[in-house]
Amino acid sequence: MESRNIYLVGPMGVGKSAIGKALAQRLSRQFIDTDQTIELNTGVSIDWICEKEQEAGLLVREAALIETLSQQTGLLVSTGGGTILSEAVRGILRATGLVVYLSATIGTQKKRIQMTPQKRPALIDKELDVYLAEINALREPLYAELADYEFPTDHGGPHKIAEQIMAQLMFF
Repeated sequence: MESRNIYLVGPMGVGKSAIGKALAQRLSRQFIDTDQTIELNTGVSIDWICEKEQEAGLLVREAALIETLSQQTGLLVSTGGGTILSEAVRGILRATGLVVYLSATIGTQKKRIQMTPQKRPALIDKELDVYLAEINALREPLYAELADYEFPTDHGGPHKIAEQIMAQLMFF
């Protein structure tokens, strides 16, 4: 079980990257952020990919990366918010690792997203409350169905949440 990958899923603004880094450090696992990896591999931002290729193009790239990562073991992977939209990807995550769903209220997501607007320039002109409510309504059932565990991230920083996750997961 210790060699199985750990996949963090959840919407944007829940802290997957920050919590993932803290948790990977505590577990001595290699941390992979799929959004960062895609940006490094392509030389362009996730926003640029979505603008030019739409969300469907990004999902194809994420699926290919998840397929590659699933061939390895012992990783801690922070997935993109929409990664779970693909049934095939959900099957890969379920088959090759432990899935941890990080959740937060829309208020928390909005606050965190607005703290770093340069990371998500495509959201600047959007009515953020409405946008988050729409995508969460579609995706939350998928996160919940897929998850082995769920952890709310509204209260506490990345290190505190990482400790809570470690305390809950018996194999650590």
